[in-house]
Amino acid sequence: LDVSPLTYATMYRDRRYKLVSYHAHNLGELYDLENDPWEFNNLWDAPESRDLKYTLLEASFNRTMMQSLDVGP
Repeated sequence: LDVSPLTYATMYRDRRYKLVSYHAHNLGELYDLENDPWEFNNLWDAPESRDLKYTLLEASFNRTMMQSLDVGP
């Protein structure tokens, strides 16, 4: 991946998958940790992983939003 050292990124992981999103670059990494525990096969651009990628991006966004909510006193 060719990204600036000042790139903002987020990582989301569940029991099976790891997703890294490099914001403002439309780049990322997606690994199936069950079938590829050493993270050699980046599925980010794989057409067959498109729906999975968007599902994990949504889960990552939702988790980030829940962690940053101000629930008040």
